[in-house]
Amino acid sequence: MSILSLFFILMAQAIAARKFFVSIGFTSPLLFIVTWLILVFYTSFGGLRAVVRTDILQAGFIIAAFAIASFGGGMPTLSSTFEAAAAPWAGWLFMPLLFMLIEQDMGQRCFEARSPRTVTLAALIAAVVLFLVALFPVVMGIAARSAALEIPTGGSVLITAVGHFMSPLVATILVASVLMAIVSTSDSILNAISSNIACDFTLTQRGASAPQSASATAGRSGLSLCRLLTLLIGIATLLLSFCFDQVVAMLIFSYELSVYILLLPVLMAIVLKKPSRRLAIACMSIGALCRLALIPLNWH
Repeated sequence: MSILSLFFILMAQAIAARKFFVSIGFTSPLLFIVTWLILVFYTSFGGLRAVVRTDILQAGFIIAAFAIASFGGGMPTLSSTFEAAAAPWAGWLFMPLLFMLIEQDMGQRCFEARSPRTVTLAALIAAVVLFLVALFPVVMGIAARSAALEIPTGGSVLITAVGHFMSPLVATILVASVLMAIVSTSDSILNAISSNIACDFTLTQRGASAPQSASATAGRSGLSLCRLLTLLIGIATLLLSFCFDQVVAMLIFSYELSVYILLLPVLMAIVLKKPSRRLAIACMSIGALCRLALIPLNWH
């Protein structure tokens, strides 16, 4: 379920990237395809270390860009924008929040930290910063609706609104930050999916009593397998992204898929000393039935 949810989130990022290039005038999918393949390539060969290092640079640029846009003028007034707000706020806020508790790539990052204190401090700071940054695209989207902006077919509401309300220089910086945000999320999730499949399903065996040479060979084989999986998953996502068009709907569906089925069993395993396997299975089954009751979901 974790792999499936992450895959749908990755597809949402690919859809967002495709919309991004359409919004800035590149109606041909060639630039999107090349950009996505570059992302898949460096994630395949760099792994988690490459993901973390690129995330640091991207996050710094994104925060700076949104700060410039927020305090540099051009922001629409809140009093006029939120009058037209009509969105499922509870689902949009709480579903991602609950999903973060059991998200695979977040778990990988926590395990890589130097200490529990580092994880706690980083999580608190990231939560505050992300919440503040996330307010910007929400305000711009509502402002675009209030101003009745015409969105290009297959384009992004955010990019169109930025071009309308902001100066050319600020708009250019923001456009670059949007692409960085998409790339930053995509490489992290792509790495999480491939490592989940390769490690959790034990596709490569590495016995403790095996000779050192055999162990090293198995390690290289496992690394090659992870790279191949990353490449295949990235290409599959690229191809499937052309079949869908809604980013938010895809994201919410992926969050719900894990939250409905896995949240209670995971919390049981954390809180209870001796969690019941039967109760966990019952919770998963009921959650799956509740989610199926919401189908069909209109992605188009």
